[in-house]
Amino acid sequence: MCIYLLVLQVMRFINNPQTGNVEYDGNHLLPVDQHLNCTCGCSVDPACQPPLHYYDYDACYCRCHNESQALTCPSNKIWDKRTCSCLCRHITHCLDDEMFDFVTCTYVLKIKVKRLKLNKALDEKSSLS
Repeated sequence: MCIYLLVLQVMRFINNPQTGNVEYDGNHLLPVDQHLNCTCGCSVDPACQPPLHYYDYDACYCRCHNESQALTCPSNKIWDKRTCSCLCRHITHCLDDEMFDFVTCTYVLKIKVKRLKLNKALDEKSSLS
């Protein structure tokens, strides 16, 4: 937006308390800010980026392409408009022997995770044979 300083010459009148009359006080210069290039419309948030988002100009709002999935979030998750996905509602710090599972939104023991990965690797290896 561009602001242009406009100087107007105006006639100044003051109220004379002694006479109770309004009296001419001369011509004075009055600076006035004139706003140019003003438009009606939406201000698009730079975070509203494809491919996750699109800008709905009718509503002046950034929307997720997959917004209908917000209704399918499990009870332990909540819709996040920034990532356009269901995220865990409550995430706190884990103990040293735990890690957070973002699929189930629960803590699992690191030993159990290692064992699951090992079992998966063994299953894949045996299926190749």
